[in-house]
Amino acid sequence: MKNLWLSILLSTMVVDFSAAESKSVDDFRVAAAKANAVFTIPDWEQTPQAVESAMKEAIAKANKALDQIGAQDLGKVTFKSTVERGKGFSRMGGRD
Repeated sequence: MKNLWLSILLSTMVVDFSAAESKSVDDFRVAAAKANAVFTIPDWEQTPQAVESAMKEAIAKANKALDQIGAQDLGKVTFKSTVERGKGFSRMGGRD
């Protein structure tokens, strides 16, 4: 039990979330420019309606991919053909 309290005490001493040390987006842009990199903030949905629309679109894409897998001829289906038809799932996480 002593070790638990000691760990908690030490972690609170090490972790300091003061506002003076927090970085702004512009700070990261400056650091990215120094590293010759591009810093952009993802264009996420900003409203509940936009989130719902994106969710419905993702479900529709997934259902289409599942329908393609399910439509295979059961006499000819193989593991490889299933994987090939399911490759669309890997593209669903990102933006088109």
